[in-house]
Amino acid sequence: MKIVRIEWIDSTASMNEWEHRDGIKRLKPLLCVSVGFLLEDTAAYVTLTHSKSKTQVCGRLTIPTACIKKCTRLK
Repeated sequence: MKIVRIEWIDSTASMNEWEHRDGIKRLKPLLCVSVGFLLEDTAAYVTLTHSKSKTQVCGRLTIPTACIKKCTRLK
């Protein structure tokens, strides 16, 4: 299984509380970095896992391809 480092853009949100409109700060998308074993690589998304054994995986993360800025294969 390939090990990859993916830089990707994620959405951000404010806390679920009332805010005064004149004090609202802009919410910008976040640049995230994830490293893991590549489980799936499709046209629509990639899926990573952070741990694996011969028969199991743990901690899957699926990232939409449209959000990926850079993918680097690690050795």
